[in-house]
Amino acid sequence: MPLMHGEHHLTGFTMKEWSGGHDRSASSLFIGCGFLTFLLCLLLMIFIETMRNPLIVIGICFAVAALYTVSEMVSTPTAVKVFRARLTRKVNELILEMTGDPTAKVSVTKLDELIEGGHGLPLHINGVPGIELKVVDKEPGVKQIIAKVTAPDYGLESFDLLLSAELKRKP
Repeated sequence: MPLMHGEHHLTGFTMKEWSGGHDRSASSLFIGCGFLTFLLCLLLMIFIETMRNPLIVIGICFAVAALYTVSEMVSTPTAVKVFRARLTRKVNELILEMTGDPTAKVSVTKLDELIEGGHGLPLHINGVPGIELKVVDKEPGVKQIIAKVTAPDYGLESFDLLLSAELKRKP
């Protein structure tokens, strides 16, 4: 993938995907699930006589709400870990494609530092600096990973001038 001078979009994501921000708190999730379970128990009281005992209803509501809340709170961080691993793998594939250097990989921790710190990660192409990996804000809450490509300044313009002057001098 030949990159020209400038900034090139690699991938994007939302901060909610990266950090796994919860829309609901654990307490509101517990209360809501407990209430829905209570309504279901009221319906079951019509058909099952043992459900007419208030202690059984309270126990069932508490157990179902607790299990659901714990499973929801545990599964969200797992989903975030999977997302972070997938995004890091994708970024590492793009880095390998751009640089050809399999040792230039980034870890999830390093990618987190790039996101939080806002600084860039310089990358080398065949030992020559020229790419900087950066995370920028595309819009509020949306981040974008870009590769900023800058050609190294080795005085090539002056060499070109010398070469053209030499070619003009010789018949």
